[in-house]
Amino acid sequence: MNTFSKNFVMLGASLGMVLLGILSADTSVHALDERAWRDKSGNYQVTATLVGHNDELAILKKPDGEMVAFPITDLSTSDREYLDSNDAKKIAHSRKSQTWTFRDGRQVAGEVVSHGDKEVVIQSRRGKIFVNDRAFENLPEVYQEIVPLMVAHFENRRFGDVGEFKRFVERRGSRPLKYKCEGVILELENGDEYGVPYFLFSDDDRKFLEAGRDDYRREETTDEERENHALYTRSLAHEYQQNRVAEQQIQRLQLGLLATTAGVTDMWEVAMIPPNGNFYFAQSVVVFARDSRQASILASQQWPGYTVGPVRRVNRNW
Repeated sequence: MNTFSKNFVMLGASLGMVLLGILSADTSVHALDERAWRDKSGNYQVTATLVGHNDELAILKKPDGEMVAFPITDLSTSDREYLDSNDAKKIAHSRKSQTWTFRDGRQVAGEVVSHGDKEVVIQSRRGKIFVNDRAFENLPEVYQEIVPLMVAHFENRRFGDVGEFKRFVERRGSRPLKYKCEGVILELENGDEYGVPYFLFSDDDRKFLEAGRDDYRREETTDEERENHALYTRSLAHEYQQNRVAEQQIQRLQLGLLATTAGVTDMWEVAMIPPNGNFYFAQSVVVFARDSRQASILASQQWPGYTVGPVRRVNRNW
């Protein structure tokens, strides 16, 4: 049985089993990577899935959802060999699709890679606006939206559009605007990394992101500890996003079942192939639509950047 059919094989059984299928289908990576991990003494064993790793730590997720940071030097020989395998490297280096919500409702696609404090310097020079010595027009489009929001916060004002923001900066002449932003480092879809302040995020996202900032900012923290903390932050962010996607799927499922039962729509299972084209990392998505074409469109909206794979209608006679 392939990954696509395995993840939602229970969909034809009952509503309860459908909900269980959504909850358990965290990602196909987790389903395939669950294994018994042992320490080198052989006295400790835990069944878990690999979420990520670096040269020092392996981040494992137990079946109950608990995250464990395991020193690689304490793992068994077979586990260390597994971490050197291509399968483990794919997990460590794969891009994690994440969408974060700002307090004004807009959504930003990008992977949280670490906590970090950044000084943002904005200045008008030679008729152009520069942000940390980079021309504003050369910034990614999403960051061109973020910069005015940061300035508006610190200056306690509101900009109607980007033009108003630029005029505000230009009126200062050569005097730079300098702001210290406490937040996270967000890797955008183009691979660039930018600091995004906590205060820009929605209440739920901000509460989650701020949880680990104190440990990261301890003065006695070493560079190695910060690197390990960044790995754990990336892993937690990925799990947070996956759990939120599962909750959203359940909500859509509950609403869609009413229309499906009435014969207005059908339930469709769509395989979404990640940008790297590797079916091993495919996500199974359940949507409600009139036909397969509409199902493909709805699934694409849920997983931007992914390619639509096989689509199948789920039997409505549960």
